Amino acid sequence: MSEPKTYEQRTPSPFEKEYILANDGVFYSREIITTPITNQRNLVERCQFNETLNLNKCVNRLEINDPNTDKHSLAYSSCYYEAYYDSDYSRKHIFVPIYAFPFPKADLSKEEVSRTDDHITYEHKLMPNQYSRDFGDRVIPKYTPRFYSDEHQMYIHFSICDSNYQNGLIGSRTVSYPTLFAVNKTTKEPVTIDLPNVYDTGKICTGDSYGNIDGRSDISTHDIVRNTLNELFTSPANVDLYPNENYVKAYLSFTDDASDPLPPTRASAGITNPYATKERGFFLPMTKSIVLDFTSILWK
Repeated sequence: MSEPKTYEQRTPSPFEKEYILANDGVFYSREIITTPITNQRNLVERCQFNETLNLNKCVNRLEINDPNTDKHSLAYSSCYYEAYYDSDYSRKHIFVPIYAFPFPKADLSKEEVSRTDDHITYEHKLMPNQYSRDFGDRVIPKYTPRFYSDEHQMYIHFSICDSNYQNGLIGSRTVSYPTLFAVNKTTKEPVTIDLPNVYDTGKICTGDSYGNIDGRSDISTHDIVRNTLNELFTSPANVDLYPNENYVKAYLSFTDDASDPLPPTRASAGITNPYATKERGFFLPMTKSIVLDFTSILWK
């Protein structure tokens, strides 16, 4: 019986190349790129214990107003929360309460909803900037059109990752994709919202420049949050992932200057129980685990 081979542990090279002779008699080149994920201790801890989200009870103040200088200024947020999991100190989760979710560069479309002998009533629906700006009923609003719900508190979540985090030191930093969600003030239920540029999971469709901090380690969390929100609040609204016409009429209609959205409870909205959470509704159930963990702590 031959002696067992001795296993020698080694750190893989970031880039390796090998050549393989396949069954067809042809040599192939295989390139392997190795990226560290986590250390052995972290992996064992993740397998052994249920993860607990640690929410910093100190709120970080950060005033964010409408950055679009051609519109009347409105406040969008005034603070953010930080949180982390014990199993992954390298990833800091950011939760930003927002007053409204804006649609930059969007116009409005004037539509008649009722008429009498001496009066015509109009409503103004959201019209993203991809549509021709030559349409006859176009209205250029004084304010950036924005969505908010009196029955919900809205949030944006993203995470900041220190990719080379070791021994408590900060490595290069990256920003994850953002998620929009809301919490029903009565039921405490987290939901996603069927808004333009937002997937039904809550993920926000972003531009190529989103989160571009070039992996820098010298930029503070405060500045990353500010830059990320400014990027989200200046990216032009478009027709990607656009709600159906009934939802646009009910939830995305405005006063003529876009100073306020019209309430979905109005008769012309044509929606019964407009704040209900339901599958394929305007407010959909949220299933993302990090959001569920956050809301379960928040409402305690």
